[in-house]
Amino acid sequence: MTAVQIDATTWRVSVAAADGTETHHLVACRAADSSAASALAIIAALSLPEPAPDAAALLAAERAGMSCSRMQGVLALGPGIWAQVLAWRDLPQTPWAARVIIDDAAIWHRNSQTIDLLGYVCGLSPEAMDTLFRQAVTITA
Repeated sequence: MTAVQIDATTWRVSVAAADGTETHHLVACRAADSSAASALAIIAALSLPEPAPDAAALLAAERAGMSCSRMQGVLALGPGIWAQVLAWRDLPQTPWAARVIIDDAAIWHRNSQTIDLLGYVCGLSPEAMDTLFRQAVTITA
């Protein structure tokens, strides 16, 4: 990279690519900071690749996209865990909305608070819930 001063606060920074082409950028610096080094630093900072998302961000993004049909979810849970879900559904203290979701929701979403609650009630860890969702989407009728 090279910087050529155009006026007191403006610099033209040229960046050579591997194929021999050049890209030119006009950089305006504050008067107190106007220098070739400042102009080059600005372009270098803008050219940095975005940092890779961390594992937690990748998992959150994956969970946001996880969904399955009720049929897929029931089959992934299997008869034992599904029996636990139904037993909890029939308890008098089970919230009405949870009962409706268990009985009538056509699509189950991993990020649903009710789905998280069902996992908790059945003793499933968040990781186990992720695995069940991953399995569920592979089930076809």
